[in-house]
Parts: sequence; structure tokens; C-alpha cells
Amino acid sequence: EALQKLNITHKITNYFLKYGYDYVIPPLMEMEASLFANCSEDIKNQSFRVLDPISAQIMAIRPDITLQVARIAASRMSNCPQPIRVSYCADALRLKSFRFNDDRQFTQAGIEIIGSDELQSDIEIINLVINSLANTGLTEIAIDFTIPNLIAIITNNFAIEHKNKLITALNNKNFYDIKK
Repeated sequence: EALQKLNITHKITNYFLKYGYDYVIPPLMEMEASLFANCSEDIKNQSFRVLDPISAQIMAIRPDITLQVARIAASRMSNCPQPIRVSYCADALRLKSFRFNDDRQFTQAGIEIIGSDELQSDIEIINLVINSLANTGLTEIAIDFTIPNLIAIITNNFAIEHKNKLITALNNKNFYDIKK
């Protein structure tokens, strides 16, 4: 199983690299204040925390990689030409099991195009993710879409309070409220 997982993650990351996505590896653990800056309560509540014996500050193990990648792009890659294309594949850990399986530790792989609101960027990501997964031979696949333009289209005819509730639930990855 470990070798199968290694082969799958290599195929996915190599596919992303082939199409020009820079590879980043965010730290597994960060100071709580920086890891959770601009983060939803749902994500904060999913985190394991430890006391750093050196600084006596609380540190947390990442429950999701997406926000870390956005922060890396905004800071360390801020001088790079826009849009920035980044990929990642690493483990994350949550207090409760994830919606797709019973494991609290899981591998999260993804790509981001940061600095572009073009529909073509969304299409590029969808195509690359689907093709990278097809390239692995996997048969059970779950894709987590976060496409702001798609949300605006879906919620176009919603009453404003329902639209705001759905957008908040989507931003917080609060699956209970999304279903509701």
C-alpha cells in the first residue's frame, strides 16, 4: 500500500510539474497565529495543537494545505510573474476523519493558479486534475472544487441571506451547512 501511494503521488506531482506548476512544500507545523491567519473556525477546530518547548507558544499541525500555499505565493513568490502556478502534495492531519474516508491523516495534492480570475484558469485546473488522476489508474476519485466564478453562477438566483450563508459555508468547508 505504501509503494502504491508513493507511485500515485509521484505520477500526480510529475504531471503537474510537466505543465509548469512550481512545487511547494509548506511546513507540517506552524505557530498557531500564522497558520490560522484568515482561516475559518471549522479548519481551526480540526487542528492538533502542541506547546513549543522553546518559545512556549502554541503550534498546530496543518489540517489543510490550501491556505499555506496561498500564503507562500503571497509572500515568498510575490515577485514572481503573475499568475503564479503552484502544486503541492503532502500529508495533513485532522482531529476528525475526513468526509471521504476514516483516516485522520491523509495526503492532499493540488494545484493553484494565483493572480488570475480568468475562466480559462479554472478550466486549466479542472483538466489537469482530472487528467492527472486518470493517469494514476485510480477508480475512486474525489475532487474538491473551489472556483469563485462557479459559486457566483450557482448562487445568482438565491436570496441574499441564503447566498451569503452558502458562501460562508463553502469558504469554511463546513459540509453540514453546505448540505443544509
